[in-house]
Amino acid sequence: MHYLLRLACLGALGTVLLVACGGGGDGENGTPGFLCQGVDCNDDNSCTVDVCDPADGSCINTVQEDDSFCDLGYCQAGECDPIDSIFPCTEQGINDAIAAGGGPHGFSCTGARLIQTTAEIVIDKDVILDGRDLTIDAGLDHRGFSVTEGTTADLWRFQITKGHRQDFESSGGGIYNAEGATLGLRNCRITDCEALQPGAGTGIDGAGGGILNDGTMTVVNTTVLNNRATGGGLTARGGGTGGGISNEGTLTLVQSTIDGNSGVLWGGGLHNGRGLRFLGAVMSVINSTVTNNVSTNVGASLGIGGGIANEGHLRLLSTTVALNNAASGDGIATREGTVTVANSLIYDGCEGGITSEGYNIESTGNTCRLNKSTDMVEVSAVDLGLELLIDRGGPTKTHGLKPGSIAINVIPAAACLDLEGQPLTTDQRGVERPQGNTCDVGSFELTQR
Repeated sequence: MHYLLRLACLGALGTVLLVACGGGGDGENGTPGFLCQGVDCNDDNSCTVDVCDPADGSCINTVQEDDSFCDLGYCQAGECDPIDSIFPCTEQGINDAIAAGGGPHGFSCTGARLIQTTAEIVIDKDVILDGRDLTIDAGLDHRGFSVTEGTTADLWRFQITKGHRQDFESSGGGIYNAEGATLGLRNCRITDCEALQPGAGTGIDGAGGGILNDGTMTVVNTTVLNNRATGGGLTARGGGTGGGISNEGTLTLVQSTIDGNSGVLWGGGLHNGRGLRFLGAVMSVINSTVTNNVSTNVGASLGIGGGIANEGHLRLLSTTVALNNAASGDGIATREGTVTVANSLIYDGCEGGITSEGYNIESTGNTCRLNKSTDMVEVSAVDLGLELLIDRGGPTKTHGLKPGSIAINVIPAAACLDLEGQPLTTDQRGVERPQGNTCDVGSFELTQR
């Protein structure tokens, strides 16, 4: 539960701010936020979200929910409860924490929170590791992390960068989660990793530039950015599949952004399943953004599914798919399996069959064949009013909606649901849904209407 604590402006802040504390919502000449100019609402408690109320210049300090991250650990009853188990901030320290098992384990870093690893970090014991924004740099020499069969692990607040893998059967440049393994990612960044074709003319290709999942995986509040998978590809199912993430198990992606990744031929951002034996692959994407990804051509073979390519079972809920690129299916492409979409915004084209569960928008065409009475197709870019991808609060970047967008106030609260059919109470940033009586389409909920 969130609690609002309004604190009066302190006299010690000075006469100017005392004047700013009184009066109405707008300042001189109606300037919004005038009353908050110069007001510092930081209460030095990392378990509160501190903002100034532009209506009267007072501070609002919102207590975060229990188990939210804070500077030294986790929030409990509005206070930061530190981690007890701390290991050295080194590659060996991480391996020692894994060997100890259990957790959560933290790391005593001073100065730059960066470890340049000499080898892949293998997680072979059930463990929780909290990096607290620690960067693991593999130097484009080896994979970042792998999780072995039968292991259950969580990685929290890590940035994994420059991971490298050149093996199709167990690719995954940044992370590989093996069949029979269970991995959770929270508040992580997977950037600039690669899964490469082992050799020219081999017909073997890279999969999962950022992540390859063969097991069970949940990804929350995470950014997968600028990763790549390469390959020559003898068929549309070859190539570098899943520049950002390739899934061959069960993957749930929540409140995350897949941005600027590239794959060769099949799945620039996300790829679900590879060929007939992987039709059991299941991917669920909720309250997330898939944007600026590309699936590239090789010779006469055309790139398929710039944002998402599917050969398994894919479900999208309250998700924004925008500005991806491929010769066939800029946003979503499916050749096998099933795709169901609800409450989502697709500012791209589709290729292959999609089943609508209602309240979707396609702009600017009608390639996804959305056929529910609550769907909207051929919506112009102006009417959609989609804004650029930037930091709008929360752990990941989002595309905002301009006031007056056709995507605002569309979904009745009874239909604004999560994967389990329960009310979807926040947007991708953690902003309350709905703002009013109805939810907005896509991953972003506009607060000023």
